[in-house]
Amino acid sequence: MLDHIQRRVRADSRIERVAEIATLHLGPTSVLVALTVAFKPSLTLTDLRAAIRDLTMGPKEVEGRNPHVYLRPILRSGDPSA
Repeated sequence: MLDHIQRRVRADSRIERVAEIATLHLGPTSVLVALTVAFKPSLTLTDLRAAIRDLTMGPKEVEGRNPHVYLRPILRSGDPSA
């Protein structure tokens, strides 16, 4: 499952860098996916909102599990991990 999610996130042209992808299995059919990503600075606010929506709402089922996605964007200013 992690491979599928990694391919999908890394293939998104709106993402500049993937810092971390972590999963936590909450039960037999539910998993929490935590994404830490940097979006491309050229995105408009509308593009950014669409990217966040697509990443958090996109995968409805992965390998028979229902993912709940938590997205943590990497900020440009004041974020040591940027």
